[in-house]
Amino acid sequence: MVKKSLRKGERKRELRNDESGQVLILFSLIVATLIASLAILHAQNLIAGVESSRAFLSFPKDDIRNLKVIARLDFQHLDCDAEEKLIDQIKLLYASKGTYVDFETISSHHYQLVYSNSEVYFTESLYVEDEDIWLPSGGGGGAS
Repeated sequence: MVKKSLRKGERKRELRNDESGQVLILFSLIVATLIASLAILHAQNLIAGVESSRAFLSFPKDDIRNLKVIARLDFQHLDCDAEEKLIDQIKLLYASKGTYVDFETISSHHYQLVYSNSEVYFTESLYVEDEDIWLPSGGGGGAS
């Protein structure tokens, strides 16, 4: 009986001194943490790329350009009542698409264009003068 108890005690001492399992667990935790960090970093880069490309594609540059053309070509030839009616029609037209558009009158030839939808908020000051005929380069209707 004495021999069996010594053998069991020796086995317990051997298990207490054996640290290879602890090292294996430690390295596996380090590797798992590293893989999780890389996965999070990759997901963030993927989301940032998708968001930036979506914002680039959804920016309404043509709508804003058209509003500038309307303001600079039409507002200079209209009286106040016709101008207000045109602004109201523009507001209704863009509101049907879910976009807020407004031309705030600052002075007689100075307007503040406000364009806002779910992704973009844009404002710009426009000066409309009788001598100023402005057309977008490379755009528009027929050949000139």
